[in-house]
Amino acid sequence: MPSGPCDVVTPCRPDPRHCTSLLPGHNLHTVRSTLAGQAPRQWQTSTVEEINGLVLTLLVAGDPGPVLAWHHRPLERQLAPGDQVRLHHSQGLIEVGRSWLSVIRSSAE
Repeated sequence: MPSGPCDVVTPCRPDPRHCTSLLPGHNLHTVRSTLAGQAPRQWQTSTVEEINGLVLTLLVAGDPGPVLAWHHRPLERQLAPGDQVRLHHSQGLIEVGRSWLSVIRSSAE
């Protein structure tokens, strides 16, 4: 479900509990958070439609179809279907409450 040439789902190293990766979908790099903060108009309100393991299905306001978002850790404890989040398209982030999480996104087609 990559959204670009650098966005490839990669396993956590050494494992998901102690992941140190800064690749998309893993831990958030400060450069990406800074760029997202400099582009506030790129955030879009979204609704969680489904959570399936590590993949969220989001309904994004103004988009014709659902968006899939992969995160290296399960999000069932933080999110539920119907919850509102914000998606930053260019930086591949979702905002959950006051936290930003790195995701790999693609259309559900």
